[in-house]
Amino acid sequence: MKRHVIPMVFALLSPFVLGAVSPGQAGEGTLGAMSPWEATGEIFRVGPDRLQFLGKFEGILYVEKAEGELDAALLLCPGTQRVDLPTGKTEASGHCIMTGAKGDRVFAEWSCAGEAGKGCDGEIRLTGGTGRFAGITGSGEMFLRTALSEVRADLGSGMVVSRAAGLAVWPKLTYKVPDR
Repeated sequence: MKRHVIPMVFALLSPFVLGAVSPGQAGEGTLGAMSPWEATGEIFRVGPDRLQFLGKFEGILYVEKAEGELDAALLLCPGTQRVDLPTGKTEASGHCIMTGAKGDRVFAEWSCAGEAGKGCDGEIRLTGGTGRFAGITGSGEMFLRTALSEVRADLGSGMVVSRAAGLAVWPKLTYKVPDR
C-alpha cells in the first residue's frame, strides 16, 4: 500500500479561561494558550483535485496566566479540512469542547485557511460554556502547525489517517464571563 504525507492543519482550541475565573464570578481578560494535538479520522477524495478530512483532534490545552502559571484542560475538537491538490490551499473549520478538571466546559467554533505543509491561520470564537463558564464569549487569532502527518492511501474509497500531530497557538484570546 502506498503511503502519502498530507499535512493536517487542524488543532483546536480554548479553555484558556479554565483556570482564570473563580466559580460563580464574572471575569474578563486576554490570555495566551497553546495545545499539542493528535488527529484521527478519514480523508476522502471529493473531486478530481479535492480532498476532505473528517475527524477529531485531541490534546491538552495549556493556558498561561498573567502570573506565568500554566493551567490545563482536555481538548476535543471535531472538524473538517478541505485541500485543493493543484494549489495546495487548505481551509478548515470545526468546534471544540474544552473540559476543566472539575468538569466545567467551554465551547468554541474555529476556522482557518492556509497552505498544505505551511500551516493554517484563522480565528476561534468562544460560544458558551457550562458551570462557572456559562455564557462565556470571546475570540482571538489562532495559528495551527502540523509536525507529523501520514495517511494510508486508497484514493478509491478514502484514506484512513494513521498519524497526525501538531501544535495550536492562541497568542491573545479575549474572553468575558458574565455576572450570575
